Amino acid sequence: MKKYYLNISLFLSLLSIVITLVINFQIAQRYIRATGKTRALFGLTELLTFGYQYYIAVIGIVAFILSLLSLKTNGQRNKKRMAVFLGAVAIAIVFVRIWRLFV
Repeated sequence: MKKYYLNISLFLSLLSIVITLVINFQIAQRYIRATGKTRALFGLTELLTFGYQYYIAVIGIVAFILSLLSLKTNGQRNKKRMAVFLGAVAIAIVFVRIWRLFV
């Protein structure tokens, strides 16, 4: 089973990143359509409407743990580094407001 940790980790990391990007794109679209007071208080709107995005971090954490567990096996050094990096990115990207880049 340990030999599959690396592939599962890569898949979960990419899945988490894609889901987070889709959610952030939806947030950016909602911000563009907002006006006046809604834009001023958009932080509350974001948290109340799109608060479920923080649950996606669980997928990233699982992917990161699996990537760390896969480090114990031999071979595929570059793939292991990529898995650890993508796992860390999958966790970090959830908490960074990247939707502002889409505006």
